[in-house]
Amino acid sequence: MQVNQLSVTNNYRVTNNKNINNRQQSFKGGGFLSCLGNANKGLMHFVERGGFFAEFCIMDMLGLVLPRVWQGFHRNKEELGHLNYQAGMEELLRESITGPSMFLIPIGAVILAGRMLGKATQIPTHILTKFSETFKSTAPTIVNQESKDMQKTFAGKLFDDLFTNAKDKLDVKNPAKTMAEYKQEFVSQLTDSIGTKFKWKEGRIRIDKFNDLIANINATFFDHAKRENTFAIPFSVRVRTSKDVKEYGTVARDLYEFARKYMEDVIPSTKLSIEKLTTKNASAVENIIRKLTEIRLNGRELLCIGGTAALAAFLSIIPRIYQLSKKNPALNGLEENKQEVSKC
Repeated sequence: MQVNQLSVTNNYRVTNNKNINNRQQSFKGGGFLSCLGNANKGLMHFVERGGFFAEFCIMDMLGLVLPRVWQGFHRNKEELGHLNYQAGMEELLRESITGPSMFLIPIGAVILAGRMLGKATQIPTHILTKFSETFKSTAPTIVNQESKDMQKTFAGKLFDDLFTNAKDKLDVKNPAKTMAEYKQEFVSQLTDSIGTKFKWKEGRIRIDKFNDLIANINATFFDHAKRENTFAIPFSVRVRTSKDVKEYGTVARDLYEFARKYMEDVIPSTKLSIEKLTTKNASAVENIIRKLTEIRLNGRELLCIGGTAALAAFLSIIPRIYQLSKKNPALNGLEENKQEVSKC
């Protein structure tokens, strides 16, 4: 089976454009509906740019926080003769703190671990293991290389593992770009400006460009039915807790970010350790990579435990933050009525 890169990519985009045009046309004929459609589309774009965290916060605010706050302010309103300000404020404080903290505390733990234990601790275990397997296989060639050359060697070998030697690769005749050309572009994008902290917009452009690269490789050399989506990248890896080779997958965005973190952390550390060796050979380099990987994997486990403990501790003290008094505000207005009934 052959897949033509240009036709598949173009058809994919044309189909999307047609769908967008159809949706836009459906709002024509009514000013209110048109404005509502544009507002909804703008909101969806905003949520998409913000990622899952923004989506969670928006849905949590609209579906949970606001209804509960409204209910809190109106709790026992008839008995009190006015809004229940104490109950409303406690609901607002509790919901505003609880939702974001479920994300911000783990994110903070990940950032802290990256600075203290190395950026590779931020990489999921199965991907970190895959990277280290790939890096160890380059040991015979990287003994006397500089860090930048090591990074390029690693990126090239990673491409071969994921694409060149993939078992489900199609035999495509006369592709628009050869696998070697895609490999050169893959290595260039992954190793360009390693260690540079880009602004959000520039980082987004780089990731989109890498997404397009992976999409073109998949469209040219792989059957889409065997991949979860356009940017999916399946690979096999032997996890340290199992003797069996397991199938995992990642997406282009994650591959880009995690591979760069690995090259910013583990590879320079490997280079420094090699310089300290008296006997430099492939087995010594493999041993260094193995030890560095174990340190990062142990650090990631510590990160998971520490992040969970920190979140649990914070959630346990939240009541002390949002409770405005020792009295339950849900009983406001009811206790007075109860006292009046008892007097009668």
